[in-house]
Amino acid sequence: GDVYKRQYQRRVRDDDVNTLNNSARLVVALSLAEAETVRRLLHSASALPHRTALALRTLDGRVMDASPLYAPATSAAAEAHVAACLAALAFFNGDMYYDDAALAALDRALVRAPMGARRAFFAECRRLRRREQCDWTSTPLARVLTPPAEWDQLRVRALWRQLATAAAAVVRTGRVDPYDEFDAAVDSGAAAAGAAAGDAESLPIGDAVVVVSRCAPDFAASDVAEAVRHMAEPATGRVTRAAFVDALALPPRADVAEAVRSAVQRRALRQALAATTAASWRCRNCTFANAATDDVCGMCELTWSGERAVPRDKWVCRVVDGGCSFYNPEELFFCEMCGRTRADLATMRL
Repeated sequence: GDVYKRQYQRRVRDDDVNTLNNSARLVVALSLAEAETVRRLLHSASALPHRTALALRTLDGRVMDASPLYAPATSAAAEAHVAACLAALAFFNGDMYYDDAALAALDRALVRAPMGARRAFFAECRRLRRREQCDWTSTPLARVLTPPAEWDQLRVRALWRQLATAAAAVVRTGRVDPYDEFDAAVDSGAAAAGAAAGDAESLPIGDAVVVVSRCAPDFAASDVAEAVRHMAEPATGRVTRAAFVDALALPPRADVAEAVRSAVQRRALRQALAATTAASWRCRNCTFANAATDDVCGMCELTWSGERAVPRDKWVCRVVDGGCSFYNPEELFFCEMCGRTRADLATMRL
């Protein structure tokens, strides 16, 4: 390789060599098959490798192979250009973890893209690729997808989003009604002690932590406390009902009450069926005999009342989140049909 490079450099002037080494580099993303083809050409007997300056890099920037004429960039501008291109490729690949240098390079690469366009593009890339984690707000990438003025709120917003997902799961199972929990805490003597007339719709931070912990029982106490502190009004140090509802992204109260009531009814039905001697029920749609503890038919996936519902050992790719409504096994992190990651993945304990 060095022989060919010296022969080439003897045919050009010194300033041309400097231009070759420091000019802007063209970076192209290749598939594995394409990269193997290029690598074979680099080691072939043809004249192509000796007339081009070409290098094959991994996504982290390491040079795997190169043509004889290739020379690393020696100018800061050329190095920054390569770093920005590699960071953009990692962004396209769905990566969310970068060091400070890579984040700076990615920010340069996306300097002309508005924040909204960045988030929309990354969300689409993430949707099309099978990635286990779907929430970028708690990763270093959040600094590129969020204005600098909002960086101090990134962790809090990530906590709120995770708490909202956990609260939605608790409501679906009928274990807790967040509205009722908040009202009970307000009405209790501990919450009302020393409360001013204008505090009837708010809770002190300590009581709010207890309420949120009941709505998200699997969260660490320190994370719940941090999230609740940022819900509180700075002037009063109390958490209002509106702040509580907004942070947990709760649906209207009537919808939550109906979801909890339906879950309680399903649970009571399962218990009643389990107590019967037959310990089974026959699906009115397909006549399949299901276990009394199953509220969804194992054959046609309809409930005992004839409605479509998610089986116990599966999760649904929700249409409201842009999914396809397919039922997937619990052990999968992404939909088998459309490849979309499951919505509650950020709060799952693996």
